[in-house]
Amino acid sequence: MREVVDTRFLMEYFYSDEADVKQRASRKIKELVLHKEGILPTIVIGETIQNVCQNIGKDEAEICFARLMKSALKIENLTAEIAKQAGFLKSKHRDIPIGDYNRRHSNSKPGRNSL
Repeated sequence: MREVVDTRFLMEYFYSDEADVKQRASRKIKELVLHKEGILPTIVIGETIQNVCQNIGKDEAEICFARLMKSALKIENLTAEIAKQAGFLKSKHRDIPIGDYNRRHSNSKPGRNSL
């Protein structure tokens, strides 16, 4: 099952202060890469770099970008279908804003998931 990685998930993966959150995110990335199921929309790359640059700095944003490019996640343009699936997931989980960084995770599993 292909899964869409979102900005919030990446911010937790790279920068969470909570060890258990960081561990779970790391396991999930490894699983997605191993099974070739992870989709990284280009808009998420832009949002992640923006967040990192504004909150940490440009040098760290460059490092983050390099790690994403080497990650083996499948980079795709945000298609209408991916956007639709993200919208459905976000309507089900209303407390999680689209593309925003916060400390909550969605664990639902319809066709394409947003992490």
